[in-house]
Amino acid sequence: MALLNLSRTQIYELIRTSRLVTVTQGRRRLVPADSITDYVQLLLAEYAGRRAWPRGVATAKAASAGTEARQRWVGRASLGYNADGKRRIGTVSARTKTEAKNKLRALLRDHDDGLPTQQRLHRRRRC
Repeated sequence: MALLNLSRTQIYELIRTSRLVTVTQGRRRLVPADSITDYVQLLLAEYAGRRAWPRGVATAKAASAGTEARQRWVGRASLGYNADGKRRIGTVSARTKTEAKNKLRALLRDHDDGLPTQQRLHRRRRC
């Protein structure tokens, strides 16, 4: 548990799903070192197949105070980090919630495919 920095419940779940192999000796359950190495390699392989940084679900929410008069829906999603380590946030806006969600999904799909995003990236303004 300490080596993987996981809780007992998480360890038993990994054992139950056969992602972590164990052996029993009497009443003790032992995890071989090779099993931990194999599990870490499995995590690295899964991570390589996914996108670079985890993001939230593509959702749109009501516009902020600056655009309430225009009644627009604004959707924002994380697009990873730039070279400086700052988070890149893609922003889309639309008249309806459905349209904003569709634009946001298209933005995320283009980003996952490696295409440059056409939408303006939101940056925090300095006060």
